[in-house]
Amino acid sequence: MMKQDIEELNEELDSLMDQLSPWEDNDFELLSFNRVNETKSKSVNPVVNGILTNIYQEKLVAFAYKDYYKKKKKAILIARTSAHDFYYKITKKAVEAYRDNVHLGTLSADGSFYQSNALVVHIDKSTSMSLLPIKINGKKVASLVNPIDHTYPNTRAVQIFEEVTDEEKELILSISLFELIHRTNNI
Repeated sequence: MMKQDIEELNEELDSLMDQLSPWEDNDFELLSFNRVNETKSKSVNPVVNGILTNIYQEKLVAFAYKDYYKKKKKAILIARTSAHDFYYKITKKAVEAYRDNVHLGTLSADGSFYQSNALVVHIDKSTSMSLLPIKINGKKVASLVNPIDHTYPNTRAVQIFEEVTDEEKELILSISLFELIHRTNNI
């Protein structure tokens, strides 16, 4: 069932992909909370899809989110840029994150992100803080504006303030996309 749903969601996203601007390295730090072209189905298992823009209103990330059992917290989320596909399998216990069909790791409910059972990234899951610190190997390297607490849709969502490797940047992007879309869904 889930594999078929992923294919269907990808087909829905295919129609949005031609609207996206090409993904460039600096786009990550320009992402905003602004959503456009958002639609929501009214089925038993609702689907929300749309596009995230950057602070200049350029369309950068197409997404589709399907909720299966709200009380059991089971859902799937697909986020696509012109360069990469991110897929998240959401359960009550954890979120399995993939990029381009490669397993990136597991995000636990407390914000800890594990690769091969080793903690590599942590994002604070606070609902009261305005900025959510993102730590890599215990060092604060970035912050995400709390998606629940942001005031303006054009606010920069992520700020990286320490030097990070390309691999670390991809992990921060993966976690940030998940948090941006998952925390602000209106399902």
